[in-house]
Amino acid sequence: MSFNYTLKYRTFDQLLSDVHVDFQNMSLESMIEPQQLIKVVKRVNYDLGLRINKTKETLLEVSKGRVKLPDDFYVLNYALVCDEVSVTQGMPQGTWIEERPLITPYKMTTPGVISTCNDGTVNCCGTCSQQFGNCGCAVPTCSQCTQPTSSCGCSTPSAIQCTSCATGSTTVPCSCNILEKLPDPCPKTSTTTNSTTSSSVKTSACCWTDVLLFQSTVLSIMIDGTEVFIPIGTASVMQAYLNGLGVGTWTVTDLLSSRFTFCVTGTNDYGVMNARSNNIDRFIDPSCSSDTVIVVTNTSIETCACGPDCDVVSETQSSTATVVSSVSKCCWRFGVPDGTIEVSITINGTVYIFKILDPTAMQNYLNTLGLGTFTVTALGIIYDICVTGTANYGPVTVTGQAGPTIINPTCTVDNTSTTVITTVQTCKCKPKAIPTPIPPPVTCVTTTDPCVKPRVILNCKDECFELVQIVNPGITRTYKRLSPITILENPQMVDCGCPNLYWKAPYTAWIRDGWLYTSLDCAVIYISYQGQMEDDDGNLLCPDHDEINEYYEYAVKQRILENLIMNDEPVGQKMALVEARLRAARNYALTIVNTPNFSEMKQVWAANRKAMYGKYYNMFKSYGPIPAIVPTNNFINGYNK
Repeated sequence: MSFNYTLKYRTFDQLLSDVHVDFQNMSLESMIEPQQLIKVVKRVNYDLGLRINKTKETLLEVSKGRVKLPDDFYVLNYALVCDEVSVTQGMPQGTWIEERPLITPYKMTTPGVISTCNDGTVNCCGTCSQQFGNCGCAVPTCSQCTQPTSSCGCSTPSAIQCTSCATGSTTVPCSCNILEKLPDPCPKTSTTTNSTTSSSVKTSACCWTDVLLFQSTVLSIMIDGTEVFIPIGTASVMQAYLNGLGVGTWTVTDLLSSRFTFCVTGTNDYGVMNARSNNIDRFIDPSCSSDTVIVVTNTSIETCACGPDCDVVSETQSSTATVVSSVSKCCWRFGVPDGTIEVSITINGTVYIFKILDPTAMQNYLNTLGLGTFTVTALGIIYDICVTGTANYGPVTVTGQAGPTIINPTCTVDNTSTTVITTVQTCKCKPKAIPTPIPPPVTCVTTTDPCVKPRVILNCKDECFELVQIVNPGITRTYKRLSPITILENPQMVDCGCPNLYWKAPYTAWIRDGWLYTSLDCAVIYISYQGQMEDDDGNLLCPDHDEINEYYEYAVKQRILENLIMNDEPVGQKMALVEARLRAARNYALTIVNTPNFSEMKQVWAANRKAMYGKYYNMFKSYGPIPAIVPTNNFINGYNK
């Protein structure tokens, strides 16, 4: 089990540097603890699975039936018993000393404060003193406050002096002078350029249904306010002609009996259709819907010039907001003959009854309902009522002496999507990087505990290291025979594809509590295993791969922003952006990691081929020959029926 590519790894500190997080300042403000981000990285490692783990190998020397597994052991791939060893002894060649951290940085297996007297693993203690100037000032931690007097001789004020200077006190040995606030070392002159661009695309879908062309001499459609004439013919001929005009994509359907349906999708403005028969114009209104996409981009760019010995730093922030609205447009055309009793309209399931008056009075009445904007026109006894709004508009019912007449509306739906993108780029000035000065000489005095042998050192930064001297022994061991060993099933520590689970060997072994127990009292066992995501010093590792790095970085940013929200910081928009990109980065990383190798696909192909061969081609190969005499114990030549 391995990844498709050769992976490189990076440490937890390198990951934080790539995320660009001021981790130290946030820790001081108690916004986030390092252990929280470590848990996030470990969870991401577990989510990506064993494919990202390193495949390692080692030799274990079994003594008294057991041996300690490596500290970075995670899952066993396979194991073999080594036999027939030949040893080549050479002269030792060279030694070297390794400095290994005593405390693993992220596991915290030992206490943070080491006792130099009671802890058996630490056997030395040390003190460190630093001198600054002539006053013996403490290590400076505050360089932005006022300076001490020249008589003191201190080049940098101490933390005590900073506090005293801020309060105006002069009681410390090195008294302070209250100074004015220093001017800005990086003056800035800037200009801001604002611009706005907008684009709009409207797509309409219209249909003219059940158009009768029998004895029609003229057929025309209003497109963008212009009457376009269409030669009358078969559906395919009219469709080809309309598509050749370049005013949308047309579909003409023949409904038999000289009736046709015309439908179009395009960005033009489509109006009524006129089918003239016997010098009589018949106007057919279209049933349309439209989708309008509006994109507005606001850009504010600041250009600045900084003072000498200063660099320009630019920051860009972008935000996007989308608003979607829908508007319904419905029209009713009906006649009002003499003897009309009442006229009603249904809106949102409610029936409203109104009288037939002049168009202006009817329009004012309908607009007082607050259910849309109505327009009413009349030509004789023919009335046209149109409304624009967001309600559910039903039929108009004209009740006369002969009974009610129901007129269903012709409705269109207009959808408008508006996206506003705002980009603001600001700049600021900062001093250029100055080379780090050489620190003052440090005097360290280390005292040794006489009770135990010295093997641990404590440096001036309170970091404990163990000095290990390694001697090159010059010994070569060659194992000429490798024997199988049966591993008892342990789902947590043994890979499901481990061949040791299926081998029938005279030797057995099992894993428990980080130890390998065997039926052999003394032996050498070779193991191949998936190691923990740590380096030789116990530092947490994560893969350094261009396709999956964003998963780790967005997971860390998501936890940091979550803690900022818990501290009432206004980072809600950033949190939404990071969570959306975290989901996409996780899905893409899992897709990359779980892609099978070519060898895995080849194994699946071979297994399918073997199964199909035994099932269809030589299905009786697994059965033995039938003997002449069948024993009474249901066994045939050792074959169980």
